[in-house]
Amino acid sequence: MTLLLLVLLSALDDNAAAGAAYRAAEEAARQGKHEDAVAKLQEALRGQPRESDRLKYRDEDGLHLEPYYPHFLWAQTRGAQARAEKDSSRKRQLLREAITHLELTHHPSAADLLKTVKEELATVEKSASASDEVRAAVTALGQKIKGLCDKENFEEAAQVVAAEKALLDPFPAERAQLLDLVESRRGAVLTRYEKTLDLALDTIAVAPPIDKPDTIPQLLLPGLPPRTVGATADARSVWVQEFVATVQDHLAELRSLKETEGPKVLSCARAFEQSAVRGLKSGTFSGFRAAVSIAVAVRWSRIQALSGGKDDAQLDRLLTDSEDAVLQLEKSLGRTKEFDAYRAGVLTPQLLRIREEGEKFRRRTGLTTAVARWIGRADQVLAQRSAMASPDALRAAAKDLGPLEEAAAWKDTPASLRARALFARALLDAVATFLEGEPAPGALDRAAAGVKAARALDARVDDPWKEKLSPKLKTWLDRLDR
Repeated sequence: MTLLLLVLLSALDDNAAAGAAYRAAEEAARQGKHEDAVAKLQEALRGQPRESDRLKYRDEDGLHLEPYYPHFLWAQTRGAQARAEKDSSRKRQLLREAITHLELTHHPSAADLLKTVKEELATVEKSASASDEVRAAVTALGQKIKGLCDKENFEEAAQVVAAEKALLDPFPAERAQLLDLVESRRGAVLTRYEKTLDLALDTIAVAPPIDKPDTIPQLLLPGLPPRTVGATADARSVWVQEFVATVQDHLAELRSLKETEGPKVLSCARAFEQSAVRGLKSGTFSGFRAAVSIAVAVRWSRIQALSGGKDDAQLDRLLTDSEDAVLQLEKSLGRTKEFDAYRAGVLTPQLLRIREEGEKFRRRTGLTTAVARWIGRADQVLAQRSAMASPDALRAAAKDLGPLEEAAAWKDTPASLRARALFARALLDAVATFLEGEPAPGALDRAAAGVKAARALDARVDDPWKEKLSPKLKTWLDRLDR
């Protein structure tokens, strides 16, 4: 009797636990806390696995006789949860779980609910089948986009993503991933082209190939991304195309700088300096350096060609224009560490070099003028009877050429002018020696050396004097030819 009582009391305790858990599950289900409700239903079934329309138990509130259908409530909970679920796979899982518990319950409405849930599951599975096809299409699209990216055809890849709007609208995450793939791969390729272009521009800046101008486009064009990479060229690419066009416009001048007329050389240099400023505005400092380097090389090719006195008027204009050009380029640069380094390392030395060349030019032209004046005076002395009768006057006139010949700019004066001066002094020395009587051995050596030096500079230096010299001087000069 005692054992039976204990069994009955234990059963009542299990029922009480099951009833409390069941009531808690109902409350959680009403609040939409589906997982909490299922956890409580599991607890209830552990206490009392058998459903009943009148579960009897006692707790602190008294004796209870309440409906107890945990499997049915479980099915209701999962059904409600499935209707709110967006993921089709999870929705199917929840509906199948609901069907399992509806098949276990004894609730009088279970049959109707089971029919409804099965219809919902059929609809979801049909939709899932269609969704699987769509996902397969999305996957295939992803493979296509990847293939286009592998071929670096990013423009077409982006257009394909845009064209598949209807397919991708239900899958915003996949659309974002595809676009990110296209742009990240495009960015890497653009960086590669940028490095290639920078290397080419740096090569030109360090050693401008003005002797082979046709190679400049060959160096630069591989650094420009094709339209398949980016349909719209950035400012830097636009500048490079303009720069290449500038090179092609001036190929004739660049190919023959030594023969090109001065104004055309200046025009060519200015074109590259203007291109340099445009390059700076487009954001390519390496392009600025390359264009300036070509302009500098063009200017110096002409400066060096004229520095020997070939055309001093043109050289003077060129030096003035070149100095102005450097000053303008300096103004175009802002104040940054990189710009200051370039200004100090390239433009300032270039300006100093031009000014030094200008000073050299002024010394040379000044000496040229002085030598020409001396030649004029020497000619007058040789033409004056009074002077021609005075060895001292002749030697005094000859001596005046000495300081001019010792000047640093002497070798930079035109060769023809130096030849005339040396020949005139030789004549002065020779006439003075002849006036003093029969020359002693070696007395005419200095004069003879002067004639030979003059003839080495200008083989026809004698021509203006052929009709002016005395027979004695002519004979002496003829002997020097032997």
